[in-house]
Amino acid sequence: MADLIKVRSSGITAVLRSFDADVLVVDKVPKGVFDELLPGLRALRARGRARIVLGLREILDDAEAVRREWEEGDYTSAIRAYYDRIWVYGDRSVYDTVREYGFPEDIAQRVCFTGYLNPLDVADPECEADRWLFDALLPEGGSRPITLCLVGGGRDGLTLAEAFLRAKKPGTGVVVTGPLMPAESRASLKSLAAQHPRAHVLEFVTHPCPLLERADRVVAMAGYNTICEILAYRKPALVVPRTEPRTEQLIRAERFAALGLVDMLHPSELTPEAISAWLEAKVERPTAAEEVMDFSGVRRLPGLLEEVLAAQVRAVR
Repeated sequence: MADLIKVRSSGITAVLRSFDADVLVVDKVPKGVFDELLPGLRALRARGRARIVLGLREILDDAEAVRREWEEGDYTSAIRAYYDRIWVYGDRSVYDTVREYGFPEDIAQRVCFTGYLNPLDVADPECEADRWLFDALLPEGGSRPITLCLVGGGRDGLTLAEAFLRAKKPGTGVVVTGPLMPAESRASLKSLAAQHPRAHVLEFVTHPCPLLERADRVVAMAGYNTICEILAYRKPALVVPRTEPRTEQLIRAERFAALGLVDMLHPSELTPEAISAWLEAKVERPTAAEEVMDFSGVRRLPGLLEEVLAAQVRAVR
């Protein structure tokens, strides 16, 4: 393992040296999962040209766990040494990352809350083209209402998907398994769906937005991307968050449920009957996310990048 990490670190460092980036955005872990980013960060800082930004989801885990992890990893020292900015992809009024995780003042000064990232603000020609492929993806005979079940990457989504398929559903039910769901789990779901004539299982699709656009209701886990996609289309949603190994999804689901944007079902209460009850209940179209939180992150990022680049130019002078 140590040799593999060394090779990975050397490769990253070589790329950073040869590419000579103006800005580097690092996702979530300041030093890399195995500290493999440190040599590359040192090389960039030694050149004194590139700005380095740490990008964070608004919620990483419960406060105690994050504070412990950051202390054990000495992440604040790495941020002080190498990072110019921290972009938090969220809204401080929904979850105050700085306060919850106890960022020291000098670290807090580098933080900018971008707002949540609305996928509809991303120009994606392939996604636009795929919008008209939904009816082809949906097996013949599908009828409304259409209820969509999303389990994120799918690695731990089997329990939710099984409960969804066993639930009583008006119209058509569609499960998207995700790219990380084990083959045996996908096979199990397809076998279960075969027992329900209006239930279907689709393997991972590159662009879930066309499915969300056509869906009438959504049952899903509470990952960052999934939640943002649901909110973008203002779909009535029942979210069943993951609670292990991190409570990130649980915290997010609770905050968004409190804002009236989604309904939440704790995984300890997950049963086919609970999903059936939600599907049979009358629901109103949820509040537009923009009315209760900052959902402008995608539109704000170009300006933040310009700000970083402008600071870089001033530093060189």
